[in-house]
Amino acid sequence: MYYLLEDAVGCKVAWPINKVVLDRNPVASQDVSMQHKEGETRRCKIYDWTSEEEEVIAEGLLCSSNSKEMVNNIPLGPNAVSIEVVKVFKDNAHLWRPTAEMFLIGDAINEKIAWPLLKFEIMASITTAATPAKPAATKTASPTNQQRKKQ
Repeated sequence: MYYLLEDAVGCKVAWPINKVVLDRNPVASQDVSMQHKEGETRRCKIYDWTSEEEEVIAEGLLCSSNSKEMVNNIPLGPNAVSIEVVKVFKDNAHLWRPTAEMFLIGDAINEKIAWPLLKFEIMASITTAATPAKPAATKTASPTNQQRKKQ
């Protein structure tokens, strides 16, 4: 039994529907594809949407969270993202929005799919296109205040 809401973090709890306020996630209201610089790829982990555990079933490239974007001829809608699947770890995991051609995540390799907003995570390392490094500036020694006084 839980006594504090903080004790129930990560667990399912019964809650009266009239006491629930759906918070529009700021990420969901913006097109996240517009938040990165040109040349960056937004790699992400794709979690199994049918499981409460955070099991990574695939990796992909985040394409968009624009609710009007079409994915497999269906608008993406709210609280969803489009992801291009690039690497699959669990072939038999079910797609969130299956199609006639794709039913499992293994069928979606190199394809763009819709995925629930809360079941993906942008990976920490964002790779960018190779850019030439700037040469280090050379510093010249300048006299300190005490050295100037002695002169």
